[in-house]
Amino acid sequence: MEGYVKKGSLKRIDLPVSGMSCASCAARIEKGLSNLDGVEEAKVNFATEKASIFFNPETITTKEFAKAVEDMGYGAKTEKVTLPVQGMSCASCVEKVRKAISSINGVIGADVNFATEQATVEYIPGAATVEQIRRAVSDAGYEITEVSEEEDILEKEERIKKEAYRKLKTRFVVAVVFSLPILIGSFKRLFPWAPSFLHNPFILFILATPVQFWCGWRFYKGM
Repeated sequence: MEGYVKKGSLKRIDLPVSGMSCASCAARIEKGLSNLDGVEEAKVNFATEKASIFFNPETITTKEFAKAVEDMGYGAKTEKVTLPVQGMSCASCVEKVRKAISSINGVIGADVNFATEQATVEYIPGAATVEQIRRAVSDAGYEITEVSEEEDILEKEERIKKEAYRKLKTRFVVAVVFSLPILIGSFKRLFPWAPSFLHNPFILFILATPVQFWCGWRFYKGM
């Protein structure tokens, strides 16, 4: 499963981290996680914004990783889902369901409400899934009747991807429109028919500015 694999007697989890602005941020988080009791090794990748942690599950839980990252001034990217649970008849049922969900590696917290018959779960995406939660609740003797919130998450992810593609396409089109006259104006011998104003360095500079600092800003930011 993505985000959670075993390494001998240890377990590994990939924790998405937000708020890093440079490599020193990654080094600080890596050092802080490595110093936690039960952590064998921690590696933080600034480019992917993820912390890969090898740990002993008998000594430390994934919830403590998220707290440690937040205590250092960064964010642990988590998601929440509310699921309807059937079959609970008393307070002990609530505790049983909560423990079943909390035992899943990647679950940060679980709040089970007997009155509304719902379980609100905060988890690390990729490390835990709604299907795992449903299976854990089922193994405990109860039932999740629907997973509409998972569908909402998938729809949201799809919408975000489409919006990102639309913005990227717009920047690409703008870059092409501005780059063509720059190309033509820069090679006078190849394009002798080009208007004389395109050979003006000042005009070329004006045309190149939006290409570099609007269309290409995402690459500079990533670098």
